[in-house]
Amino acid sequence: MIEHNLFHKINTFMIDIYLKATSTTAKELIIYEDKDYFTSNCEKGCPNYNNNWSCPPHSPIYTQYSQPYKYAVLFLLSCKNNQFDYIKSEYLKVEESNSVLTFKMDELCRFLEAELDGKMLSNGWCQMCETCSCKMGFSCIKPAEMRYSLQSLGLNVAQLATDYFNHDLLWFDNEKAPEYSTVIACILTNFYIEDSTLVNNIKKLQNI
Repeated sequence: MIEHNLFHKINTFMIDIYLKATSTTAKELIIYEDKDYFTSNCEKGCPNYNNNWSCPPHSPIYTQYSQPYKYAVLFLLSCKNNQFDYIKSEYLKVEESNSVLTFKMDELCRFLEAELDGKMLSNGWCQMCETCSCKMGFSCIKPAEMRYSLQSLGLNVAQLATDYFNHDLLWFDNEKAPEYSTVIACILTNFYIEDSTLVNNIKKLQNI
């Protein structure tokens, strides 16, 4: 496992982001798959259900999607929410924190998937277009750029965080922002990626 610090500047504020990454086999993640359960949750509570090509019911199951790949590199980004105390609303603190983490994760994994010849499994829904063409009944207009998330493929992200990173996911509760926010993503590849290779590529991205 590697641990590394990233930074993201918002106006005059520098947000400290904590990165963890670890490699495993693609098959080992199958035990975290419960596609029916997570699709049902999406249908009940997510406005992106059937409105985004990266989301259920359009997303495939992890077992099927990961079949061409041998390995998986899991990434976790987290940051303390007290870094957003310049925002008065507790809910908006979490919104901003998640927005920063999602942006950094997408930037990191899109860079690394090209460097590692892999395929990214993102955090959350695809936001490549301002409005997904799925809502209008058209085919995806950016299929080469669209990526599925771990959740949309039916994987239990909370359990992955616990088992691979010893990290608990926290949620907005009782009108109070949690201590930290977290996002998790993955890159599927056919080559085992050494920790040193990951670190060197992360530093390369930071220097661009």
